[in-house]
Amino acid sequence: MTEIGIDQCHNDDGELGAAAAFHGHLGPYLVIGLKAGSLANSILGKDPFRVVANVSCPPKPPHSCIIDGVQFSTGCTMGKNNITLTPAQEIVIVFRKGSEALELRIKRQVADRITSVGREGSEALSRELYGMVGTEIFEVKRG
Repeated sequence: MTEIGIDQCHNDDGELGAAAAFHGHLGPYLVIGLKAGSLANSILGKDPFRVVANVSCPPKPPHSCIIDGVQFSTGCTMGKNNITLTPAQEIVIVFRKGSEALELRIKRQVADRITSVGREGSEALSRELYGMVGTEIFEVKRG
């Protein structure tokens, strides 16, 4: 099975296809970022100018692909300087809007599943993750 690339995304792929086109391919960490951003949008309200995101993760692919998913889903961008990367071994995504904060950590079983799937299974896993509810993927803390 091949990954979805820019030239393979079709309009009927919706958000997932558009995100893959933006990022360059479909992978589980892109979807993790999409789901994190979607959860933040539903809890904090989508506001690409007031929401700030910090992604703590290893600073190289595939983990850093989370950043593109967060950018795509929330509108937080490097250009607006409202998304940052903090190099870390553990993946933690924190969103802030005013005095509200939302901290998301990938559940251990989800992280283990991503790690165990080879390149040939990454597209299927990505689609499966995309179909999951955010709280099935993340441990959620609000503050």
